[in-house]
Amino acid sequence: MHTLQLVVMAVATVAVMVHKTEGSVCHFAGIDCWNDEESRVLNIRLPDMGLKGQFPRGLNYCTSLTGLDLSNNELTGPIPSDIDALVPYMTRLDLSYNNFGGEITPNLANCSFLNKLLLDHNQFQGQIPPQLQDLGRLKAFDISSNNLSGPVPEFENRNFTAQIYSDNPGLCGGPLVSCPTTPRAFHFGMNPFSHESHGINFGAAIVGFFIVYWLAVLFFYFFIW
Repeated sequence: MHTLQLVVMAVATVAVMVHKTEGSVCHFAGIDCWNDEESRVLNIRLPDMGLKGQFPRGLNYCTSLTGLDLSNNELTGPIPSDIDALVPYMTRLDLSYNNFGGEITPNLANCSFLNKLLLDHNQFQGQIPPQLQDLGRLKAFDISSNNLSGPVPEFENRNFTAQIYSDNPGLCGGPLVSCPTTPRAFHFGMNPFSHESHGINFGAAIVGFFIVYWLAVLFFYFFIW
């Protein structure tokens, strides 16, 4: 079984070779380059490798990287909050079938070139960042089989089906069941000058008047008469 150290070593090796050699790195299994004469790594494909550890930060050395497939491994931890700085030109990101967890960083939305984002079958929690709806190029999206809750992003002009959200019992909105609405009721801290509170204040005034009136009647009855 491979470990995080091997993942980082592989990425670091690629990065060093990108700067010091011409072409040879492009013959590594799972590595695609722009061309064989120029070692600018375009894609890294390492699915089903038994990899362990966290998201490899050494990817920031692969400055031309547009595709990353780490699916079907045993990677853990969160997606780095600065992923938009690590892989700014990413168009395809597949982290499915791992053990990534924590909340999904909203900075993924800053990877504006993304057209494929697969995060299904992990342990992500919390809400799906609504900022993801701003990924205008996104065509393939799957976030099923996690522990997510709350409303799903409102993707415009894209017909994402309920299947991409399946096995997240707490999700709602979009192609799923409607999210529950909060009933409009009086609560402490309500603005007394708002339209919602006018009727409540008027009723409270009437009740207060009658209470004072009857207290006065009782007072005179028992203590003065």
